[in-house]
Amino acid sequence: MATLKELENRRELLTAEELAALLNVSEKTVYRWSKLGSLPSVRLGTAVRFEPAVVTIWLRERGAAA
Repeated sequence: MATLKELENRRELLTAEELAALLNVSEKTVYRWSKLGSLPSVRLGTAVRFEPAVVTIWLRERGAAA
């Protein structure tokens, strides 16, 4: 997994597939967290994307290690 600092410094939005790989969970889990409002996401038409800086904050709030 990328370090939180590397993730935080990334500028491009993450796809569910990319985020799932980083978190070592399934895409289905990422979409479920997004739909439930647990994981902040951005909708671009029908696409769902994730802001790296926001994901970093989300992970830190849940006790993820740097």
